[in-house]
Amino acid sequence: MNRKFRYNLKKFFLPAFSVILFFYFIFHILSGDHGLFSWHSLETELDDSREVLSVLEREEKKLQNKIHLLRPESLDRDLLDERARDMLNIVEPQDMVIIDETIGA
Repeated sequence: MNRKFRYNLKKFFLPAFSVILFFYFIFHILSGDHGLFSWHSLETELDDSREVLSVLEREEKKLQNKIHLLRPESLDRDLLDERARDMLNIVEPQDMVIIDETIGA
């Protein structure tokens, strides 16, 4: 009886160990540090970063255009006047001033 029990145990051990090992690897393929769920969250984060990058690139183009218009060879007098008034805090009598309280917050 003891011999038969050991034989059945050996016969059962390899398939059981293989199934446990199989599920262990499947679990880590799905939820490990480099698993499918992590990959999906990294893809989402990458898409969000690309959107932020596109917004920043558009803002950079606007600022580059303003810089170009303030250079001596292509000076835009309206932009120069706007910047001087903003820097010196000057207002003409015919100008309308709109106070936006959300800017200071």
